Amino acid sequence: MVFRNVLISTIFVCSSLFGMNVFANFQQVPPERIKSLMEEADQGVSQSQYLLGYAYFTGSSVPRDLNLSMYWHQKAADQGHMMSQFNLGLFYGSSPLNDYTASAKWYRKAANQGHSGSQHSLGDYYFFGRGVPKDINQAKKSTIYINPIGGLELYNKEDFLNNNIELYFLKTNQIIYKQF
Repeated sequence: MVFRNVLISTIFVCSSLFGMNVFANFQQVPPERIKSLMEEADQGVSQSQYLLGYAYFTGSSVPRDLNLSMYWHQKAADQGHMMSQFNLGLFYGSSPLNDYTASAKWYRKAANQGHSGSQHSLGDYYFFGRGVPKDINQAKKSTIYINPIGGLELYNKEDFLNNNIELYFLKTNQIIYKQF
């Protein structure tokens, strides 16, 4: 029970700190709807799985149960449900789980569908190197990298092109300083 309370509290605090209202579009599930949601979820309806995941997370018409919440969100996320993918990103990235690799995986899936909160979180992960290699280009979604210093032999242009990033080097004119 302590695990659940800590995780739930952490998600509330993190969502408040980062300006993400994870419950912005959530409406309480009416108690009489739970039975039909469970039947639909068991038949593979991702929206019903998502709603059950939310209901179990918030304790809306069912007892609060983080394990069942994650179970139903996982089912919906595996079918491509964007909000469940985002919620799994939140779950895995929050204390006490702190599995940033799993969190980044789910944020990426939701971000690829256009979820702005996931795009923001994934950008932070790339910027700070949480669960993914630290990569400022990914964090800033840049498509051009300009190296003003040189060092052409240190960079593999093909690697950059494979990641849809153009690589350029600035070359300064030779400066001749007059000596005495």
